[in-house]
Amino acid sequence: MIYFCYGVVSSVLKSLCIEIYTAVLRGVLPSHNKNIPINQCFLKAPVRNTWILLLLGCGVAYGGEPLDVRAIVDVRIVNTDSEQSFVNGGFGRTRFDTDHDGLRLGAVYGTARYRVSDTVTLNGDVAGYADGNSSALDVTQLFAQWRPFPVGPIRFSSKIGMFYPEFSMENRGPAWTPVYSVTPAAINSWYGEELRTLGTELTARWLGASAGYQGDVALVLGAYGWNDPLGLTLTSHGWNLHDRQTGLTGHLITPGNRWEHIHEFREIDGRPGFYAGVQWRHGDHLEVRAYRYDNRGDPAAFKDVYGWLTRFDTIGARLEVDENWTVIGQWLQGDTFLGPRDSWGIAWDMKSWFLLLSRQVNTWRFSLRHDDFNLNQYKGAGFVHFYDDDGGAWTVAASKDVGTQWQFMAEWLSINSRFLPRASYTKTQLAEQQLQLSLRYKWHY
Repeated sequence: MIYFCYGVVSSVLKSLCIEIYTAVLRGVLPSHNKNIPINQCFLKAPVRNTWILLLLGCGVAYGGEPLDVRAIVDVRIVNTDSEQSFVNGGFGRTRFDTDHDGLRLGAVYGTARYRVSDTVTLNGDVAGYADGNSSALDVTQLFAQWRPFPVGPIRFSSKIGMFYPEFSMENRGPAWTPVYSVTPAAINSWYGEELRTLGTELTARWLGASAGYQGDVALVLGAYGWNDPLGLTLTSHGWNLHDRQTGLTGHLITPGNRWEHIHEFREIDGRPGFYAGVQWRHGDHLEVRAYRYDNRGDPAAFKDVYGWLTRFDTIGARLEVDENWTVIGQWLQGDTFLGPRDSWGIAWDMKSWFLLLSRQVNTWRFSLRHDDFNLNQYKGAGFVHFYDDDGGAWTVAASKDVGTQWQFMAEWLSINSRFLPRASYTKTQLAEQQLQLSLRYKWHY
C-alpha cells in the first residue's frame, strides 16, 4: 500500500518538476543549478546547501515576482526553578533552568516565501536560539509547494522538501511559532523537537463553495524518510514543554550525558514512512483535523543508533466561538518501539492531550491551557515501567500588540511530573515553574 501511495505522490510531483523546469527555461534559476533534479534535493547531506542556494538564487534571478520575508527577534526575562534543562543534558522539562535564566535571547526567526509562478512557491524558515546546539541560524522548514488552479470542485496541492505536517492547531504564526503563548503544548513541543516531513505531501481539497457550502474537506497523504530516530528523545527525557525547534543540522543532548548528541533527521532502515488524514473547515469558525502517522521504522535496524518504530493517531480542533473567544483541543495516542521485538526490544504507549481557552480583549489576548501527558513502558528486558512518565501542566499567558512591529507577551508555566530515570540526578517527582516576559520585534519586507 505504501508503495502505491508513493506512486500516486510521485506522479503529481512529476508535474511540479515540469513546472519548475519551465521556470528554469525562462531563466528563473541560475544556470549552474539547472541539472539538479528536484527529487534528489534531500537525498544526501551535501545537496542541502545546494537547495538553500537554489532558493536564494530564485529570489535574485526573478526579483520581479512577489517575495515575502519576515523576521522576529525575541528577547526575554526568564525566572525559573527548573532543574538542569534537557537542552543542557539534564531532565528539566523547560528550555531554561536555574543556571540559564535572567535576560536571555528567546529566539531569532526568519521566514521567506517566494512565488516562482502563479502555482509554485518556494518556502523557507530558519531559527536561532544561541544555545550551542545548532548553527547560529538553522533551517527548520524548506520546501516547494505546487497549488494548481482547481478543476471543478476539487483543488489539488503538493509539497516537496522539509516541512511540518499540519498537525498543530496552535503553531500558526510565522516560522511555525505558537500564537497564544510563548510555549506550545507538550504535543506540539515534541513535534518541534523530533518530527518533520522530509519528503512529499499531496492534498485533495473539496471546495464547498461549489455546492453552496461555506467550508471545505481535504484528504491528505504524506510520504517521507529521514526521521527514523523519532521517539528517542521523548522516551529519554519524557514530555517537555518548550518553544525550541530542532533544525536540519541541529542536535539534542542525551539526558545525563552532555557529550552524546542526538541527530534527529537521519535514515536508518531505508523504509519510507507515511501519514494520512482528513481536514474539515466549517466557515471561518470551526476546523477539525485527524491523522494517522506511521514512520514504518525497523526497530532492529542500526546505523550509529537504532531505528524507532513510532505510530500514533492525532485529532485537533479549533473553534472560534465569536470574534473574542477561541477554544482549541488536541489529542495524541500511539506507541513507539526500540530494538528487536523478539528479544530485548523496549516498547512504550504514549498519550497526551491539551485544552486551551483564549479571549481577545481590545489589543490584549489572554490564554489558559491545561496539558496532560503519559508514557507507559510496557515491554523491556528487566526494565518494564522504568521509563514511565506521567504528569500535567498549566499555562497562563497574556500578549499585547503594540503597533505592527512590537509584541509583548507574559507567560507563567507550572509542570508537575513523575519520571523515574531522574532519580540518579534529582527527584523522581518534580514540580517546576517558569515565568517568561517576552518582547518581540517583527520585521516584514
